[in-house]
Amino acid sequence: MSIKKDIYVINMSSNLEQAYLDTLDEKELIAYRIACSLGSLFSLNRCNGYLDWIKKREQEIKEIEEMVKTSSP
Repeated sequence: MSIKKDIYVINMSSNLEQAYLDTLDEKELIAYRIACSLGSLFSLNRCNGYLDWIKKREQEIKEIEEMVKTSSP
């Protein structure tokens, strides 16, 4: 991978993580902060809630793409 591509992937990942964190309520954010305080034992990328959120977003994007394809002449 090129350095530019690596940076793009890291930025995209960070943006997705922040978008997910923006959806959490106060209790979930507290739990997230506690988990982060554990250090290297916690990874958002392995968190079930985050993974489910990613799958849901991917499905929504596919549905939108299909709607756009079917509405195009």
